[in-house]
Amino acid sequence: MKGIHYKYYLIISLFFGLLYVFLVPPFQAPDEDSHFFRSYEIANPYDGPLDDPHNRLGGYLPTSLFEYSDQFRYMRFDYEGKINKQDLFTFNDKKLEQVNTSFTDFSNTAMYFPTAYPLQSIFAALGSTFDAKPATILYSLRFATLMTWLFFLMLAFRIFPKESPLFLFICTLPSILILHASVTADAITNALSFLLFALTMMMREEDYTLRTRDVIVFALLILVISINKIVYFPLILLWFFLPFGKFQSLANYYLLFFIIAGVCISITAVWTLKVNDAYITYEEYHPDYRADQQIKPNGDPDQQLQYIIKHPLEFSVNVIKSYASVIPASAAHLTGKFGWEKNYIPSWMIGLLILTLLALILNQELSFTPKHRLILAGAVFGSLMLLAIVMYGLYSKVGNDYIFNLGGKYLFPLFPLIVFGLSFKGIKFKLRNIHLIGILMVAHITMVYSI
Repeated sequence: MKGIHYKYYLIISLFFGLLYVFLVPPFQAPDEDSHFFRSYEIANPYDGPLDDPHNRLGGYLPTSLFEYSDQFRYMRFDYEGKINKQDLFTFNDKKLEQVNTSFTDFSNTAMYFPTAYPLQSIFAALGSTFDAKPATILYSLRFATLMTWLFFLMLAFRIFPKESPLFLFICTLPSILILHASVTADAITNALSFLLFALTMMMREEDYTLRTRDVIVFALLILVISINKIVYFPLILLWFFLPFGKFQSLANYYLLFFIIAGVCISITAVWTLKVNDAYITYEEYHPDYRADQQIKPNGDPDQQLQYIIKHPLEFSVNVIKSYASVIPASAAHLTGKFGWEKNYIPSWMIGLLILTLLALILNQELSFTPKHRLILAGAVFGSLMLLAIVMYGLYSKVGNDYIFNLGGKYLFPLFPLIVFGLSFKGIKFKLRNIHLIGILMVAHITMVYSI
């Protein structure tokens, strides 16, 4: 990215990201407890004599880890829930007792591939090695998540072909930063998706000489993204942004695409089948532990898939209706949401961020042909359809007329494709970086105050 303005955006992200790491109460980010447990399990796999209990999904962990997380559960969906400084310090003072282990349920993250927690698992290993307190491990994993996000974001900024205020702005929004200052598997997936988009924009430039390593990096990014979240495999369509002339022949162009797609599909399919075999429905899950798991009654992915195949029209109507209903909430999720469910910064701040985003969309200098916009639309549509199928199978009863859990944080990997797909040079008014940085600073200060 030309110029040095991107460094200012990185500084903002680092400063406020570190604030969010310590300011947000423990486990008040979506599914943070489950990601915390999975990170620790990857770093410390259980090799004792006990077998996994029947009809439960998770792993053997120090009992003190669950006890620590359970202290904060009361705040999860209580929008008036608070914690004072003294209670926080008392809760965080709990010791790690590695001798006492028990089976801990985290069914929604137990089958996440280790590539979803690269740096977090390293920090978890260090924490257990030095017998750190659970609170110390949690905050270190949050720090590791933030560093993962910022590292790949820096790479994306540096290779983006032109200084793009739109790309810089969406990467620095409060909602996306606060998510990546928590323990989550989404950080690496989101970061690689943004990096993939930047790489594609660089490789498509006329004066850029395509190298073998660029193709390898593109393939690796798609592979890791797909293994982490299969719903984002359609991002591979960004390949068709690359001009034919950069390859030896048209046959070579398509051959490389099908090789990359084939490898990704094969490896991802193997892991997906393993995940499906391990899945336990609500009715089959152990009755004493299923209430706290992210599974819903009367749901069955296999039966749901059969329903979709037999009723494609009804399912399509459900998809349209369900996505249409979450448009307003998704706009808030993408700009000013924190914590579980409906915790938002003030509406006026969300409105200002959305208006600024629209102004940047209408003043985008990167040119896109109808073919490019069709590719972006196809990748977004494919991912949204896969997301709908997965969410329909996991969180809705068979044949339900509504699909839950759409939108929100699941749109982050698609965010660059959406905003650039809608962008064009429509207005002459140009927001300067100083204006954008000022708006973002106010937004983050508002977020800090809201928390």
